[in-house]
Amino acid sequence: MEKQKKALWKKWWFWVIIVVVLFVIIGSAGGSDKDKENDKDVQSTATDAASGQDNTEAKDVDGKQEDEQQKKQTEKQEEKDSYGPGEPAEMKGVTVTMEGVTENEGKEYNEPTEGNVFLLCEFTIDNQSDKELTVSSMISFDAYVDSYAVNQSLTGLMADDSKKQLDGTVAPGKKMNGVIAYEVPKDWSEFEVNFEPDIWSGKKLTFIYQK
Repeated sequence: MEKQKKALWKKWWFWVIIVVVLFVIIGSAGGSDKDKENDKDVQSTATDAASGQDNTEAKDVDGKQEDEQQKKQTEKQEEKDSYGPGEPAEMKGVTVTMEGVTENEGKEYNEPTEGNVFLLCEFTIDNQSDKELTVSSMISFDAYVDSYAVNQSLTGLMADDSKKQLDGTVAPGKKMNGVIAYEVPKDWSEFEVNFEPDIWSGKKLTFIYQK
């Protein structure tokens, strides 16, 4: 009589094979997940690096554009020969602005010659240099009316008591505001005044006011 064969699943080595196969499958799945995570990390790092490079390049472009704009603005200021009311003019850290020009008929016992008017020119001087600035209404300024030289008028200065004369010193970081006065014909059309921040430099800032 033949012996009855045991079913395959009842043999011990069958289960050993099953367990080994399961370990292999689980290990492969885990490795695949890790590989995916590593791939994601690599992609993320590459994306961040590219983004950082783009931002750096963008900042460099913006910086170059700002530098070019400042350079053009400086060149434009250097090329400018004259300035009008409200236009600041800068030289060696000193900024000068012609605030305005007004006519004045004077007061009783303090009137201009018949046919003339007093011309009051107001300036603001901002000293942003590292040296004290000396301002003299008689020495620092010279003026022309319709291309003719004119002298300052002391009586014209007294025509408006609310305005101070442009004389004195301006400390670094401080400002001065005041007027200079001239007596000119009533039919004048163009007034030119030059300011010299440094009398030793020979360079002047020119302001022009047209009636």
